Amino acid sequence: MSEGSAAASPDVVEAIVAQGVWCGMTIPRVYPEMPENLVAVVQDGWRNIRRLIDAGARVALSTDAGVAPGRRHDVLPDDLVYLSRHGFTSTEVLTGATAAAAASCGLGHRKGRIAPGYDADLLAVAAGVDHDPAGLCDVKAVWRSGTQVPLQASAVGYNTPS
Repeated sequence: MSEGSAAASPDVVEAIVAQGVWCGMTIPRVYPEMPENLVAVVQDGWRNIRRLIDAGARVALSTDAGVAPGRRHDVLPDDLVYLSRHGFTSTEVLTGATAAAAASCGLGHRKGRIAPGYDADLLAVAAGVDHDPAGLCDVKAVWRSGTQVPLQASAVGYNTPS
């Protein structure tokens, strides 16, 4: 990184990979009427995530949900779709928000994937997400530890971001 840029240098990326450091990456977004200098920082963020994933770094994807009135606490599905529209595969996005996120918190032995012996924390969505995570924005059912829980109104029928 340098003055005026949030881009991670190759040396920083190499050190992160060599040390096995977990990178918790907030999904950066460009908003309408965002100043050009901030757009450049967001684009550096996308490039950083790409560099880290391509180098084999351990990357967990997250949000800055709740930091401002416009950033609801339920924005993760929107942000995952947004990132998938900006050069990241569905597999990268979904792994970063599930298995990698669980492992980064020390919970990878029981959360983050569907497997025997793992907690049954699951979402049922209207459409498959293996090629397009937009289905995450249309939640039909939720299970926590194998028990179905009632849906909150905010979790149903989101608008898919562009």
